[in-house]
Amino acid sequence: EMAALRAKFIWPFACERVVKEGSERIELRPWQLEGDLDLEVPPSLRPEASEPVRTTFEEVQRTTTKWIEEFLPLEMLTAQHETPTFFQEVRESLMASEVFQLIGLMAHLLYWLTLAVNRPRRKQRLSDTALSALLASVHELWSTLEIGHRDTPHGVSLVLPTFVLTLKRGVERCFEQQYPAIAAKPDLRQQLVDRINALVLRTFDPDA
Repeated sequence: EMAALRAKFIWPFACERVVKEGSERIELRPWQLEGDLDLEVPPSLRPEASEPVRTTFEEVQRTTTKWIEEFLPLEMLTAQHETPTFFQEVRESLMASEVFQLIGLMAHLLYWLTLAVNRPRRKQRLSDTALSALLASVHELWSTLEIGHRDTPHGVSLVLPTFVLTLKRGVERCFEQQYPAIAAKPDLRQQLVDRINALVLRTFDPDA
């Protein structure tokens, strides 16, 4: 699990790309800070891509809780030697309802900024008002999660980065469940992962 998370979501490993096929040379390709995030799919996949995300809070809560409890390699995300009680407290903080809400909202936001381009022309975009409201809700939830962590060493070095990692993985899972044919295409899946990283960076750390 750790290897997969590093390759998909953890900087700088997730930015590593082979220079060209057959080469052993690696280069870093930073996540896209500007420009659109549209992800056009082949005609055969457009019917699947045309449907917005329908993930419910309960589904996000169930799948994310299972991942946090059984698969998240939390102890491998820090070089510090901490007690089992400490790690359990971090896991419990990751299961706050705001985390599940944030995953759902970010999944909706990602859809409208990426796959919505595959919808009929007049239905491809949220209104500016709806988009602003969605972003405001995202920032409000993030501010709630930050409180109590942004001013502590453990919060900055482990808890908040793990919130971000959980968020990215949760959004990916939402798309895996609703768009299985798209997720089954390695090139499209990689493009989707790149857009998850770019969207999270733009939303929470635009000055990076």
